[in-house]
Amino acid sequence: MPWKIVAFAGFLLAAAAGLLAFTMRDGSDASQQIASPEIPENTASGPFFAVPEGQPVAPGEPFLSGSGAELRLADFKGRAVVLNFWATWCTPCVRELPSLARLQAARRDLVVIALNVDTKAEGPIADFLKEVGASELEAYTDLKKKLWRAFRLNSLPTTFVINAEGHVTGRRERDAEWDSPEAQAAIDAALK
Repeated sequence: MPWKIVAFAGFLLAAAAGLLAFTMRDGSDASQQIASPEIPENTASGPFFAVPEGQPVAPGEPFLSGSGAELRLADFKGRAVVLNFWATWCTPCVRELPSLARLQAARRDLVVIALNVDTKAEGPIADFLKEVGASELEAYTDLKKKLWRAFRLNSLPTTFVINAEGHVTGRRERDAEWDSPEAQAAIDAALK
């Protein structure tokens, strides 16, 4: 009897791994993807942002606006961008969404792109943002995770600061109160 339980558990584990691999795939050939420069991760005990060496250019993979228009980060060149990757099932992501909306309202010198990466969200993302108190944010999506993969992400939430020239100047891999004085000072420092 115990061997049956072990075999069944192994089967479930293999099925879960296969399902995860299938949902992360978008059908594109991985050899055709352009590798982005290495951007260091930050740790909970480190500075507010990890600062990438050499300020790499932000990747050019497309994502969608709330109206369904295809966009690229280059479309925002000339403006500083706070790019936040999030999902509806990610508790820290959802917790920080209202502060990202307040940051957008307070800082018209920045564009806040809260980029949803859910492959199967329940209902429209704009409705979800309204429900959690972040209706000021546009419902940007990266459903095929092309930009996610270009940034080589493996955790949520992850936030980048991109300067007006399109260079990545900061990275954070945990949530924050984005409208706090500490966060705004860190954003300003990353943009200098």
